[in-house]
Amino acid sequence: MGATLIPYETSGLFRNLDATGPETLVVYAMSGGKEVEIRRTKFDIRRFRYDVNAPFIVFPAGHYDAVISGPQASRGYVLHLGPEIFGGILRSEDAYPDLRVVAGGFSHPRLRRLMDATVRSSGNALLTKELTYSIAHVLLELEGRAPNSRGLGSLSTTVQSAIDDYCRATISHREDVDLDELMALAGLGATHFRMCFRATFGMNPHEYLQRLRIELATERMRSGDQRLSTLAAELGFSSAAHFSTRFKRVMGQTPTAYAQRHGARVEATSVDNGERHRPSFSGN
Repeated sequence: MGATLIPYETSGLFRNLDATGPETLVVYAMSGGKEVEIRRTKFDIRRFRYDVNAPFIVFPAGHYDAVISGPQASRGYVLHLGPEIFGGILRSEDAYPDLRVVAGGFSHPRLRRLMDATVRSSGNALLTKELTYSIAHVLLELEGRAPNSRGLGSLSTTVQSAIDDYCRATISHREDVDLDELMALAGLGATHFRMCFRATFGMNPHEYLQRLRIELATERMRSGDQRLSTLAAELGFSSAAHFSTRFKRVMGQTPTAYAQRHGARVEATSVDNGERHRPSFSGN
């Protein structure tokens, strides 16, 4: 089940939402606004308004009806969070790891930044999962249920080696690195893993993976001539231009310049020739 981000648009005066099942829903309004009435039981009714200034509604997993009404159109996203996302943070298999409270019509700067980044990360599985775990952690913080990260240290050298070996092998097989697999190698939940990973490597897993791919690229470039498009595809970049942009950001020079310094040759791209390229959010 995991996490799924779905765009929504309401343009009419009335809409019913029958929210049943194990998923927690996070509604994020990016334009417009609506009146909402949520009925969990005959005696448990909540009413509120959400709009761009108070853009969030959180529907915890369970059984209830929601009536969304109002003449103003609204557009945004609904993030569906499965119970395993919260379970990955709480490391709980006995208790049902969901939220308890319906919250609506509120603003939260960090949650807004994370939702915006999640929208932009479409197509990047590792980064999207990192962000959804962070969103779930914020929601748990709002209920005072987030794990305590005090006293956390660095990952052991054994775990560091296991992570490096796994990432290198996965990249060489042109497969996606799985965040859950990294957490399993460390034996930690999502929150503690993220904290320990940053304390160890000074960056998050997505940034680490980008740098590792560039490191592998430099190793191959030093071994002889390379076709830039082939190199980019083998290392999981969406295009040669995307690879060149990331390479220059990490190494401070283009792939062509780096190869020439080491007596090798790669084909030039528009980026190497000085044209501007907008970074892509597809690929890892």
